[in-house]
Amino acid sequence: MDEQNSRKYHGEEDYYSRHDKLKPSTSRLSQRLILIFISITTVLLVIVIVFGVIIVHLLTSPSQNSSQSVTLSTPIPPTASLNGGATPTVVVPTPSPVATPVPTATSLPTVGTVLCQPKASDWPQTSDWQTVGTEYVNKDGNSTPVIASCNISVSNYYVEAKIRTSQSNFGALMGVLARLSLEKKTGYKGGISYATFCGENCGQAELDDLLNSQQAMAHFGSLYTNTAYTVKLQVKGTDVTLYVNSNLVQEQHYTSANDAGQVGIECDQACEVLQFTVVAQ
Repeated sequence: MDEQNSRKYHGEEDYYSRHDKLKPSTSRLSQRLILIFISITTVLLVIVIVFGVIIVHLLTSPSQNSSQSVTLSTPIPPTASLNGGATPTVVVPTPSPVATPVPTATSLPTVGTVLCQPKASDWPQTSDWQTVGTEYVNKDGNSTPVIASCNISVSNYYVEAKIRTSQSNFGALMGVLARLSLEKKTGYKGGISYATFCGENCGQAELDDLLNSQQAMAHFGSLYTNTAYTVKLQVKGTDVTLYVNSNLVQEQHYTSANDAGQVGIECDQACEVLQFTVVAQ
């Protein structure tokens, strides 16, 4: 019995002794499992991080490539805005529009501009009117008006002529014409003549509106043969005035004005035109 007890005791002792020997092995196994789990977790975390980095790179790379292609294809001028570091805004130069030439309007002559001043040789040569030296002479007293070769572009001007005569026929007009149209029978005529029932060498000024056959007359002093007189007919709007030797002798205010028209001379007796000038007003 003692022996059995002794065996039993040893058996229990052996059991506990073996159990104690197994404990260190189980502990080491657990540690290994924990290490393996940590390692796997670490590897998975690294894989997730790498995958995330790749995704971010793929998401951002198209905009970079796009901006690079824009930069390469279109040069950015110095004034291009970078928008605070964002994709540069490309400023494409706009071609300047080609200006269409605009015809320059012909400016009107200013007051005092000489519009026409023909020489004696510039006038028409007819059976009645001939150039003699520096004078334009009416030898036969033909009263048909002679048109000057003047291009009058304005309606306001004056016509001035220096005229003399060797005859003393009463009522024989010597003068100038303005705003004349022979086709329409319009215009103004101003001149001088010997007056009837006024005494010896009495001068008479005459202003005619050809369209309405209106005539106004006034004495201006004496008219002598072989003496030059300056006759000036001014048309300005509806106002028409006549001067003899710079003295105003007739003034009319009409209700309407004729067009620019032509200018010319008329003599009802032999006369000589020494000078002829048209000046803008």
